[in-house]
Amino acid sequence: MVKLQLVIEVTYQEKILYYLSEESIELEMAEFLKLGKTKYSERASDFLDLGKVSSSRSYFLETKHGLMPMKLIARTAYAKNYKGWHDYNSIAYARALEKLGFKVRHERSKSKQEPKIKPRARKRKYYDVLVRPNQADFRRRVIKKFKGRCFLTGCRVEEAMEAAHILPVAEDGSDETRNGILIRRDIHRLFDLDLITISPKNGNVKIAKEIRAEYRDQIEASVDLKMLDIEMLKLRYG
Repeated sequence: MVKLQLVIEVTYQEKILYYLSEESIELEMAEFLKLGKTKYSERASDFLDLGKVSSSRSYFLETKHGLMPMKLIARTAYAKNYKGWHDYNSIAYARALEKLGFKVRHERSKSKQEPKIKPRARKRKYYDVLVRPNQADFRRRVIKKFKGRCFLTGCRVEEAMEAAHILPVAEDGSDETRNGILIRRDIHRLFDLDLITISPKNGNVKIAKEIRAEYRDQIEASVDLKMLDIEMLKLRYG
């Protein structure tokens, strides 16, 4: 007898929507208003058994009562319905909630408490903040995966290589190898600014008009998507 295996690809957004509803989110929003931010966060941390739970730093639900921390509310509602939880990133939660009809605001403002520092000191502070304890390990793993070759230019000078995150850390992207792409340092900067993008549909590489003349002869017109995590690309570009 021949056994057939049916493989269904389900996105993070679809997984979240399976356990979330408009009603479940509204119930959590009402609870947030009743308890206040601090008590609600404490209750959520106890329920999720995560220790201290921080609210979203950049994603909020817009309501007539003001802004509410999107991920904290959505993750708690998901956990109650699922009887457990998965730490999906903020983008997946945001798109799921928009699908349910909620208005989500994404803010990337700098902290008002950021101290004023001189140009030289600012450069060093920026470096200290960005370099995480596991960054070196992440780089080693990504270099190994891509065999030391820049995925977009073919460059093999290891000193010029950087391990970039497909889904940015600022958007809750992880340091898992699958979220990495090895690219040349200057390409990394342009990739982070979305001046160079990769289509999750066909692997076509798009170069922004303002840098096209300089980079079009250096970068592949399309890439093999088998080397990248399609789900991460979809979360990045929508």
